[in-house]
Amino acid sequence: MNRRRASDSQAATVLLGAAAIVAVAICLGVLANHLSPHGVPLFASEESLRPRVPAVVTYVGLDEARARLGEPGVIFLDARPAGAFAEGHVRGALSLPADSFAEAHGALQDKLRAAVLLVCYCEDMMCEDAARLTELLSDAGYRNVALMFEGWEGWRAAGYPSSSGEEAHP
Repeated sequence: MNRRRASDSQAATVLLGAAAIVAVAICLGVLANHLSPHGVPLFASEESLRPRVPAVVTYVGLDEARARLGEPGVIFLDARPAGAFAEGHVRGALSLPADSFAEAHGALQDKLRAAVLLVCYCEDMMCEDAARLTELLSDAGYRNVALMFEGWEGWRAAGYPSSSGEEAHP
């Protein structure tokens, strides 16, 4: 009988130790996430997921972006790599990959400077390319920049007008 009690006591001690290790690991993970500049919110809302963008940049929702599609002076800019753009994009969008902004911007500069609004997007809410593109445009002096946070995936899921191929102009 004593042997059984000792065995139960050892099992309880091991279980308690394992629970303590898990609790400490969770606490350390939450602390590291909180202190990280790229931490993930524990209770995510759309607003909490939005990337930081320059103060001159506004956010535009899918419905508002759709309403502005085709308006004179409104240009949609796809910040994804050219291959992703070719697979599918907002109808009439221009490809301006954030990764090759310096090379691609020069060819589009006249159109962009004449625009009333530049709507930037990338793949989805977790993609950071559009936020980087808004920063690059802001640094280049543009003050008419908006970020469509839901990105291409949100646009496509809503069934809004799209195209594929490598067309360069709207």
